Amino acid sequence: MAVSVKITGLKELERSLQELEKAATRKTVVRNALKKGAAPIASAMAANAQRTPDPKIGANIVVGTKIKGEAGKAAFSQAMRQGFDRASAVKAMRDARRVAKGSLPPVIMYVGPSERFRFTHFWEFGTKPRINKGMFAGTKHPGTRPTPFMRPAWDSQRDAALQAITTELAEQIRKAAARQAKRKARGG
Repeated sequence: MAVSVKITGLKELERSLQELEKAATRKTVVRNALKKGAAPIASAMAANAQRTPDPKIGANIVVGTKIKGEAGKAAFSQAMRQGFDRASAVKAMRDARRVAKGSLPPVIMYVGPSERFRFTHFWEFGTKPRINKGMFAGTKHPGTRPTPFMRPAWDSQRDAALQAITTELAEQIRKAAARQAKRKARGG
């Protein structure tokens, strides 16, 4: 399912962001704005999680900037399949990450269940009936009905989140520019 979002006024913000001297400052500004924008989605997700089979998930909704499984995993897997030793596969993984580092967006934000609840996509989308394997081989699992809690949170809070991001981004850029001007005035 495709999601399209239209935001106006970001060209001016992007120009202002590029005027900041340090790349680390630009990244921090964007990260802070995205965290602020993710808050309403995370709150709605936590509230919706009360309907899931394990309501404790609501207390385990996180907003973070680290996502595992990015570039490098594929290079590692491919090297191992081709018969390279582990050290060579790790080198291939690191090389792929270095190459991808310049091409990835400066900040990626994750909003969702913590690692402890990595199986929640089964609740979100449901499962179909199947014959079990392993310890319960031959028994029939009836499947589970979907209990969506992530997508409804996005749908209900998308506009508020985008508004919070643009507002916070403008504010963070203004503050960073003021700090930068103050540093220059001091001679630093």
